[in-house]
Amino acid sequence: MPSPLAHLAAGSAFAFFTGKTGNLRTSWRIWAVCLGFSMAPDADAVLGILQGSLAVFHNQFSHSLGFGIVLCAACLPLTRRMLPGWNVRGVFTLTIVCFGTHLLFDWMTYGRGVMLMWPFSSARFQSPVQVFHGLRWSEGVFSSTHLDTLINESSVIACVALAAWGLRFFLKQKQTTH
Repeated sequence: MPSPLAHLAAGSAFAFFTGKTGNLRTSWRIWAVCLGFSMAPDADAVLGILQGSLAVFHNQFSHSLGFGIVLCAACLPLTRRMLPGWNVRGVFTLTIVCFGTHLLFDWMTYGRGVMLMWPFSSARFQSPVQVFHGLRWSEGVFSSTHLDTLINESSVIACVALAAWGLRFFLKQKQTTH
């Protein structure tokens, strides 16, 4: 699975591209929602770490579309309060996209795959193209492979950020010419 760095970068990108981060009072709320939902599937890792068995608890049903839909819907009253002025559809879309990006990143990572279709199936799915090297927690906290992960994720994040910046620049240029 990618490191928290990759998931938090995705959440940050969504917060930034909402275009509503100019007001400091609203801005921290958008960032909190985006970062929280981009990391939500990994909440199961806390239990795994406390129990001393990350593999037993982590990357199970919490990494599924079904769980994401239920979680985002259940948190809708809280997230609506955190994002005043946002309608239900906008809040739900933002949270499910942040959650879904976590699943997408994990799907594109070397490892055992993701239980995307739980509760209908506990089959694991994995992308035929693995973009992320992923963390190898089994090799310990201070493994040299974590440096490979950092370089890989930083490169992917830089490419995506550059593409997003280019798209945003293009769209602004298009708006000013019309």
